[in-house]
Amino acid sequence: METTTRNPVTAAPGSYLGFRLGAETYGLDIGVVQEISGMLPVTRVPGAPDHVRGVVNLRGRVVQVVDLRRLFGMEAATETRRTSLVVCRIEDGEQTAVAAAVVDDVTEVLNIDAAAIAPHSGGGAGAAVAGLAQLGGAVIILLDAARVFFGDEPGGAA
Repeated sequence: METTTRNPVTAAPGSYLGFRLGAETYGLDIGVVQEISGMLPVTRVPGAPDHVRGVVNLRGRVVQVVDLRRLFGMEAATETRRTSLVVCRIEDGEQTAVAAAVVDDVTEVLNIDAAAIAPHSGGGAGAAVAGLAQLGGAVIILLDAARVFFGDEPGGAA
């Protein structure tokens, strides 16, 4: 049986878009965030993994939608007027992809310095966690967008 080595991902200091899933605050590097949208009608794609809610039509472009609650094994939540799509543009070498994540509520832009970030080495869906940051007594879970949308390795399947 062949074993693979996971390439570690570490969150970098900088600006992150803060959002909530339940009581927890998460962050995505602001550099990959293309836009924030209200919920749009989602078309389910047969055979897609459970955490892929489907696709949306975003101004004529078909965009995959990842349900972060499902990805992280959380209980489903009722959508509210604050439920949003965080649309991200991820570049992996010469490839560029646009995908969206369903979040409970977008909060603010968080400025996080290097001293506030601790590494995270979880496997499975936890591989999408690039680090944990302490900010004003709260812990912020920093995500790696490529791993959120494309699985364990950038460019891989979600």
